[in-house]
Amino acid sequence: MRPEANFSEHCPKNRNLLELVESQCGPEELRNLAGTMLRLADAIDQDWSNPAPMAFGWPSEAKRIERDAFNLAMRARHEQKRREKRKPHLPEEFLGEPAWDMLLELFCQFAGGARVSVKSISYVSGLASTTALRMIERLVEAGLIARAASETDGRVVLLNLTQKGVVSVGRALKGMG
Repeated sequence: MRPEANFSEHCPKNRNLLELVESQCGPEELRNLAGTMLRLADAIDQDWSNPAPMAFGWPSEAKRIERDAFNLAMRARHEQKRREKRKPHLPEEFLGEPAWDMLLELFCQFAGGARVSVKSISYVSGLASTTALRMIERLVEAGLIARAASETDGRVVLLNLTQKGVVSVGRALKGMG
């Protein structure tokens, strides 16, 4: 069975779109598209009617990192892109830092006021879903991330950095200067 069969059964008019995408995109472009689609789904899943106030009180280090979150998120995105450039040159088994990949993505989303679904963070990590769930559990136990059920879809679990996670990742990003 082709991967799009289930999608096409429910949305037959999209079969042509899938065939076009398949003919125009290589595997890496499709993976990037999948990541973008997951982020879009996460954004749609969240209520954006009330922008969240600043999360941390003043004058803590967390507040200073939060104030500079956009610049640090740009540094995190740069780090993610730099890491992606290694993939064509080295076997995947030698590139793994899945917890750091998860934390970078969560920091970028923190800077934009968003949370990330477990499914999206699993994709970002490059791990199999069961392995990603174990890594998420370890990050929760370490106090770096928190889980919460989606307010709009009870089947979705959203993740975000805790104050400790923001400070830890923010310090690391600042140190990468």
